[in-house]
Parts: sequence; C-alpha cells; structure tokens
Amino acid sequence: MNSQQLEYFCKIVEHGSISRAALALSINQSALSRHMRNLEEELGVSLFYRNGRGVMLTDHGKRLLERATRALEEMELARQEAAKARSTGLESVIIGMTPTVGRLLVRPLAQELISMHPRIKLRFVEGLSGDLVEWLERGRIDMAVMYQATGVTAIRSEKLITERLALVTSTSAHPLPPRTQTSSLGSFPLILPSAPYGLRRLVNMSAANQHIDLKIRIEADSFESMLSLVKAGFGATILPESAVEAEVQRGELQTSLLIDEPITWAIGLATPTNRPLVEGLSGIATVIRRELRRFDMSQRNPE
Repeated sequence: MNSQQLEYFCKIVEHGSISRAALALSINQSALSRHMRNLEEELGVSLFYRNGRGVMLTDHGKRLLERATRALEEMELARQEAAKARSTGLESVIIGMTPTVGRLLVRPLAQELISMHPRIKLRFVEGLSGDLVEWLERGRIDMAVMYQATGVTAIRSEKLITERLALVTSTSAHPLPPRTQTSSLGSFPLILPSAPYGLRRLVNMSAANQHIDLKIRIEADSFESMLSLVKAGFGATILPESAVEAEVQRGELQTSLLIDEPITWAIGLATPTNRPLVEGLSGIATVIRRELRRFDMSQRNPE
C-alpha cells in the first residue's frame, strides 16, 4: 500500500465511479482499476460493491476511507511544512559536542546543514558532558551530541550509537594485536583526561570492577594534546576506534579493541525538556543521527 493507491482510492469514492475518477485523475480507466485490484489483493478484502451506475463502499472500504483520509491529510501537512522550511530556512543553531564527537561530526554536519539551509548561521561548541548538560539547561545551546547522561531530568537523551573502546598507541611502539584483554591495561603507561571527563570515569570504573591498578603517566584534558603525546610515544590511551580512524589510516596510531570485559560508551543526542525545540531543529536532529551512525564502529567490529 502506498500514498498513490490511497489517493486513487479516495478519488474513486469522491466521484462514485472508476471511470469518472479516471477522467479527474487524467489516467487510463483500466490502469486505475488495476491499482484498486492490487490494493484489494494486498489487503485481502473487497473495498467496493460494483454496479452499473458506479461503485459503493463495503464496510472494509468505509474503514479504509477514514484511515486513508487522515493519512493523506497528514502527508499534505508534512509537505507544506517541508516547503515552508525550504523557503524560510533555519536561521541559526548552536550545537554542543564532546571533543571526540566533534572531530568526527563537525565537518560532515556543517556540509549537510549548509546544503539544506544555505543562510543558516552555525555555531559548534565543545565541552565536557557535564558542561553540555548545564548549557542545555540554561539555553546556551540548542542540542548536544555527547556521552549519554542518565538521571538528568532537565534533558531528554536519545541513544544513537554504542561504541567499544580500544587501546591506542603510536605505531613506533610495539605492534598491537587486533584484540587486547582489558585486564592487561595495568601493564601500559596511560595518557588519559582527568576525572571530570566521562572517558576517565568509564575507564576508572572498569578498572575498579576488575581490580586493575592503572598506571596513569600523564593527564591531558585536551583531546589534541592527548593524541600528540601518544603519537610521541609517551604512553597509550583508550578511545573509540572511530575517534582516531584518520590517524590510523595515516599510519600514525594503531588500535587494539579491548575484549573479555569490554569498555563501552553510548553517544546520545540530548535536547532540553524545559523549552520546546526551535522549529527546524527536528530536521537537524535527523541529520545528526544519520551522520553519527556512519561512524558506528560496533558494526565493523562484531563480537
């Protein structure tokens, strides 16, 4: 069943006969009859009583008419809203991101949004997940892509992807196997952000659960600084593979997926609950979902 079939069905009901509906639709009568036969076969019921003067609805046809009318009205409303969005465009949007998400998402998201809304004023803001929640509450940003927060009533969070974390070292270090046991992390000098960062909390929690004594050599709260230190051979770090995919392809870094007790983090799209979404933001949310799921490394690293 598709919208065209529903439109044809409603037009036949409106005109009371297939021949008059065909004239109104400017299509061949036999083609219109074929569309209705296909619809009836798909539904497994008769929609019309056919007589010499035209057609009358069966009980099944009457029920379909109610639903088809509502569906076509909703579709027309959606078309009108889309046309309005294309003509007016979204004027501005402020999107917050964590640093690891930002380096993946900013470029393709900007390209897509500017293509959709040529006059849009974009602003990207990076911060810790806790900062992003606060900025959402205060209205400083419109939405955020961040480590998924739980128990925060001021925001609604939709999980987009779940990523498993990997050990990351310089290619100048000892070659890593494709998989590394999480329990062996205590043997690596680590470069990690400090405790307020969600990544550090995840790693600390996993280490505590497995009684692993982590060797934190350097704390670096800047993502780029952390990568620079790892590339220089000062130690290893722990990140989702998608965050360093470009460096791996350039031969600067190598990764090894953590197994046995994998460390995972969920990335979500967060929006505020204390105010309505600005018109047009739902379309931006759709673009964010699509772009972020392109980087879902869990689809490339099956168990």
